[in-house]
Order: sequence, then C-alpha cells, then structure tokens
Amino acid sequence: MATNTILGPVDQKKILWPQNGHKTKGGIMSNIGDRVGAVLSGDEKSVKFIGFGKYVGEAVPNEAVGFMADALKENEMTNPKIELDNGEVVYGCECWWGSEESVKEMLEGMEVIDTPPSVFRKDQE
Repeated sequence: MATNTILGPVDQKKILWPQNGHKTKGGIMSNIGDRVGAVLSGDEKSVKFIGFGKYVGEAVPNEAVGFMADALKENEMTNPKIELDNGEVVYGCECWWGSEESVKEMLEGMEVIDTPPSVFRKDQE
C-alpha cells in the first residue's frame, strides 16, 4: 500500500485511471464527455468526496482555489475541467479524479463525506 500526501495510505489497485483518452504528464486521463468522479482528500476510513460528473476538456481554472490554481490562472494555463452533476465545476488542480467506475471502487467501504466545491472553496478563502 502506497502513501499519498493528500489521501494518506492508498491501495493503488483501487485507483484505476482510464486506459485511453487525454494524455497528461502524469498518465492518461479521460476523453471529453466521459463520466468521472472527484475526491478532495481522505484517510484510511473516510473520503471527502466532491462528486460525479463529466470531463469537459481543458480550461483556465478561473473559479478554482489553491496555490496551483493561482499559478495556472496567472500564467493563463489550462487544467482538466469537470462539470459535476450538481451543476458546479471542479478542476484537476483542486482534486484527485478518475473514471466514475474507479472512484466508486475507491469509495467502497469508506465513510463518504460530501464536500462540493461551494463548501471546500469557502474554507480556503
């Protein structure tokens, strides 16, 4: 089991990123229109879950918060954009994300704490 600085101990077998689609330096992500899930953070027992939605491509993360979002906005660089089912938007620089199926597998057996962008962004202001 690997340790991740945001999620803590992580079973790498439970994070199964899509095998085709948008390529990034870190690996292969989703195709535009694919269903995905997003996670803010977690530990061995619980996960702060942002939500499920659609990967809609790349955009400058104007609504995003955090040091990475600030750097991307300042340099007008794009980042993966996810339109959530609740109507909100989250960017790759704000979360861990992957296919809906892989995120559902990761959530199995965990306490899931709903943490949409409207909540976690308010906490970071």
